Amino acid sequence: MKKKYFSFVGGIMLGSIIFAASSCKEQGKLQVFTIGEEETYVSDTIPQPQTKRILIDEMSGVDCVNCPAGAELLEEMSAANPGILEIVTVHAGDLTQPFTESRQDMRIDAAKRRAYLNIMGNPGKPASGFDRLVLHPDKKNKYMTEGYNAWPASLATAKATTKTPVNIELTSEFNDEKKQYEIVIVVRYTEVFEGKQSLHIYLTESKIMDIQNTPENKRAEYEFNHVLRDVLTPVDGKPFLTDVPAKEKGRVYIYKTGFKIDSENELQKNWKPENMTVVAFVTANEPDDIHVYHVQSTKLVP
Repeated sequence: MKKKYFSFVGGIMLGSIIFAASSCKEQGKLQVFTIGEEETYVSDTIPQPQTKRILIDEMSGVDCVNCPAGAELLEEMSAANPGILEIVTVHAGDLTQPFTESRQDMRIDAAKRRAYLNIMGNPGKPASGFDRLVLHPDKKNKYMTEGYNAWPASLATAKATTKTPVNIELTSEFNDEKKQYEIVIVVRYTEVFEGKQSLHIYLTESKIMDIQNTPENKRAEYEFNHVLRDVLTPVDGKPFLTDVPAKEKGRVYIYKTGFKIDSENELQKNWKPENMTVVAFVTANEPDDIHVYHVQSTKLVP
């Protein structure tokens, strides 16, 4: 096995350093920790390719009367494709302002919302993107399919890609001593690959009970699922292996990060870790191509 390690100190790459001291920085309102440094090596053992999974970016809002029907359809589509779909429900843009009787804000930090909308657009809700494929090249919101009746056709297009060049493994655990969640992402290449890619790490939460508008213009108690709570990488992703343009079969990339939940923070105080999920996915990183190669998830609290 050939190994190569990366550590970045003061912007200079140094060799032969593995998982240096922890550091932390504020990303929006969430304090995100770099538990260790990035590591890469080439293994002689090539694992079996994982089954390709599909990321669905669902854009929703508490004041979107048709969004509950869209969410229900996505659950039906997920049940019909067991283990294949990863739904992330993003409250950003129009129709997302909390009501006076809302108990919490479903939106992520304002700066991150703006960054997300800059990438995915601000379509009419409900709308969903499927693996961030350009499904509507002639429209302003080229990644998003507006109107849930068209979602099955968009899913069929995404399902046409049945292979992925990368396996993704991720683990999450709580460090009792440091009182922080620590996450490890492992990307393994099962075939030769050339191109630029980015890693994305999202936190979602389900089983949130709060107020949602309905077609009867009634603000009703509703269960929200797959809600995007925060992003641990830059919203447009973290480029990786940028100095390895041709990834060999057997190339492995490891990234460690983590965070603390601030019980005093307005956006985080209502989070319930037992209902949260870590979602990791790899995308293309080209000006006109950000499609998802693969996505995996795990419970924040195993």
